[in-house]
Amino acid sequence: MTLPSPQTRFFGRDADLARLRQLFRAGAGLVTLWGPPGIGKTRLAIELCRRDQLERAGQPIVEVWFCDLSTARTADEVEAAVTPVLAARQRGPGLLVLDNFEQVAEHARTTVGMWAQAAPELAILVTSRERLRLGHEVIHEVEPLADEAVQLFLDRAQQAAPARRAPLDGARVAELVAGLEGIPLAIELAAARLDLLGLDGLLARLGRPLELLAPAARDAPAHHATLERAIDRSYRLLRPVGQHALAQCAVFVAGFTVEAAEAVLELGAGARVLDVLQALRDRSLLRRVDAGATPRFALHAMVRAFAALALGDGDDAAALRARHARYYLGAAATLAPVEHENLAAAIAQLQPSRTSDMLVELHGRALAVAAVAASVRARGHRARGQALQLRGRLPEARMELERALELAEAEPELAGAIWMDLGVLYHERRDMAHARAAYLTALERLGPHADTAALARGKGNLGAVHHDLGQLDQAQAHYQEALAGFRAAGERRSEGLFLTNLGVLEQERGKHAPARRSYLEALEQLTGVGDRRVEAITHTNLGLLWQELGEPAQACACHERALAAFDEVIDPRSTGLCLGRLALALAALGRVDDARRECQRARERLERLDDRVALSVVGLFGALVELSANAPGARHAARAQVIDARSPGFADAAALCDLSDDARAALRLIEASLAAHDASVRLILRVGPDARWFASADAEPEDLSNRRVLRRLLLRLLDQHRAAPGQGLPLDALRDAGWPGERLVRSAAVNRVHVALSQLRQLGLRPFLVCRDGGYLIDPGVHVEQLDSPQT
Repeated sequence: MTLPSPQTRFFGRDADLARLRQLFRAGAGLVTLWGPPGIGKTRLAIELCRRDQLERAGQPIVEVWFCDLSTARTADEVEAAVTPVLAARQRGPGLLVLDNFEQVAEHARTTVGMWAQAAPELAILVTSRERLRLGHEVIHEVEPLADEAVQLFLDRAQQAAPARRAPLDGARVAELVAGLEGIPLAIELAAARLDLLGLDGLLARLGRPLELLAPAARDAPAHHATLERAIDRSYRLLRPVGQHALAQCAVFVAGFTVEAAEAVLELGAGARVLDVLQALRDRSLLRRVDAGATPRFALHAMVRAFAALALGDGDDAAALRARHARYYLGAAATLAPVEHENLAAAIAQLQPSRTSDMLVELHGRALAVAAVAASVRARGHRARGQALQLRGRLPEARMELERALELAEAEPELAGAIWMDLGVLYHERRDMAHARAAYLTALERLGPHADTAALARGKGNLGAVHHDLGQLDQAQAHYQEALAGFRAAGERRSEGLFLTNLGVLEQERGKHAPARRSYLEALEQLTGVGDRRVEAITHTNLGLLWQELGEPAQACACHERALAAFDEVIDPRSTGLCLGRLALALAALGRVDDARRECQRARERLERLDDRVALSVVGLFGALVELSANAPGARHAARAQVIDARSPGFADAAALCDLSDDARAALRLIEASLAAHDASVRLILRVGPDARWFASADAEPEDLSNRRVLRRLLLRLLDQHRAAPGQGLPLDALRDAGWPGERLVRSAAVNRVHVALSQLRQLGLRPFLVCRDGGYLIDPGVHVEQLDSPQT
């Protein structure tokens, strides 16, 4: 007998041993022990031969020869390995054990097949991950261990750390070995980690099985050094189409039918899914998980983890997940309970910025009928809400997020994340009070010990509220705190996003060099993360900075790079604004017709969203394009738009410039263009005695002799223009000037002031009267001529 001598105890497999003995007793000449990597085929073969004497067709098997073929690759190498083993054999019944036959399975007919025919008295036992597919082959599939898996773990754990005295919790060990699916090699490798991680640590890492399982003992066979290496060995024996199919099978959770595979897998021209599945099954990489009328198949957890790594996370993987979601979401109403894990995965994997509108609608229908856990439904409603928000369907998005919140009440972290999403939605609607309240509620629900990245997101979002309210110091402090949290958590995507926000803030403060550094650092963090949407947002903001720096060619390149990324995702609002920014760069390069076309494309995108703020921003971009083109009336129209953008009354009495950093950037560019023009041609405002009339340089005088309140306001504004040019008057000062001595409720007084200022604009003061930092003033660039003569 030439058998190896195992150094460890053998557990269980009584039923396997009994069936194998029966097969040989019945006269089987070729038996294949067939199963996946690490299932224990070799050890079972050795144990069979070491125990009671085997018989074949009533005759005792007097000799056993063991031959390891793990290094053989050709038929000649198989013969070279087997010949010395059999050289001394005697005539009579014997058993040849051929171990690790899978890499030479294609030579089975010319080796094992011919030997079985030439020496009928010789029984052959093969261990292989692949069926030999010979006519006289008898298959015995080696299944995972059952109850004996716990014994195996305890034995190997004691062997790895004999000094351990505290007994292990049997129920927890049973949970662990069940998570390892009863695969002996996985159990042995996990036991080797017990001393380092403890039982709780092993259980916590079951979701990352390839990382969990330690290298085997130094004297273990090379192909069993780690389970990952064992699986990789089987993977490399597959043809490319089989490798591609195995990787795609990682998308299925808890099994699938052939019908599902045919709907979801995409293997290329000429490849039939049925044939490839058969090949994977023949190589024991697919296991049968249901013995019902409709067969179901699955990957072992370790094989699935390996397949997921092979699949990666690129465009092909995204398209695969979309097909998986389309199949299961479309059939949600009729799916059997056994398919609910696949349905739950389809619900949970919606990617808001990369999913088609059709899939978003299927998602909604599935959520209405899906019999899955509340937490899964909560995540599904949340993802759908985010997708609808990107599409500008804000009322529907809010309903979905509120439904998600109802379902997530028992999970504080999930509820906190959904409150954060609601804050983002309110923020997009420019409802700053509700946005801030939602962010604070999110942080409260998360608690001080929550995930570092989640807390950082809350701090950063609060910073964005301060930013839009013009409270730049508070905003910067929040951004810096958020960035520190993201760096500590290794959250590169979120770090890139808030570095971009910080760059926008620095740009508004005129700190162009720090802004450029922030944008470039953001792009560095976003490289390889896979979020093309955030990457595009950063590129287009960098382009706007180049525009302010007078580098339109650089700006154009940034915006075009951003648009290429936006083409891969769904974000019509950001795409529309990017088109508007591109128009600015094209106009500065003298390509006015192209610029006007991009402005029109931007308007068309945004009109479908009913986003008044974004449309008004594109209106400012359009005014700047016409300024660049020196179009007739462009300066007058641009001045009017600047005044409107800085005046309250846009949304909840806020000004457009208080609601959008794009609006603030556009105003800076427009005002710089107007200032360059006005350096030689200054605005002139002529005012009569006691402000009884006023007129611009090229207009007829406007009579105010019978409008005392308007005269008082104009005189107060003129006094301020002389005494403190550029410093606005607050509403209270204008109230006191217009209605001296009157006691008014403040809300009524504020309304009176706004009405009076609106009347002055309508009478002709629109180009001269501006709102800045909450106050009103005559534009400091205006030359005022106060005359003592009556109107002329």
